[in-house]
Amino acid sequence: MRALALFALPLVLQGAALRWTPKEGDEIKYRTVAEMTIQGGTATITAVNSQKVIRVDPDGSYTIQATPGEGKVTFGGQEMAMRGVTTLTTCGPGGEIKEIRSDKSDAGSYRMANLTEFHAPTKAVVVGDAWSVEGKADPKMGSVGWKTDYKVVAEETVGAYPALKLDVTARETEGNDPGKAVGNLWVGKDGILVKSELTLTSLVVPGAPGPVSGKMTRTRL
Repeated sequence: MRALALFALPLVLQGAALRWTPKEGDEIKYRTVAEMTIQGGTATITAVNSQKVIRVDPDGSYTIQATPGEGKVTFGGQEMAMRGVTTLTTCGPGGEIKEIRSDKSDAGSYRMANLTEFHAPTKAVVVGDAWSVEGKADPKMGSVGWKTDYKVVAEETVGAYPALKLDVTARETEGNDPGKAVGNLWVGKDGILVKSELTLTSLVVPGAPGPVSGKMTRTRL
């Protein structure tokens, strides 16, 4: 038994890479629930979308097609069906955003994604480990400089998915009213996001008339 325990020890210390290796045809569904303050009013958004990998490049970059499903918005006491758009997002091997394409993609698409999507570490991690990822402004995309700090705080199971729970603080590093996203992510050891719970402050999002603040939860189905 002692020999078996010693044999298992290096596997525990090795940790999890948290780096997704997608294959063409992989498909994941998420439910998003958000409560946002927009220009003095409160909007509640509920949506489900499907994300399908349609291309994987030799360098590990991949393209996801996000297709909207059911969705609704409640604003000013009125409930309305939400019409989403199909979006193509190309990411680098660590999840960094390379390009977002849709009929409504704009600077807000990049600024929101930079602060709310998961960026993988460069090496395997265990509980207690921390890392940071940052990006520079890109005038072509309309994005600004940003930085995200992660720390692994626990191992938990969310629904059917074993995951590492991360503390996350993401913020823009430029501008008079920089956006910020703070909260927790749960990431499967395969690198797939399982759940996120974020408090958003002054975040520029696609299609909104101005920066929004509020809470957003996204859960893998």
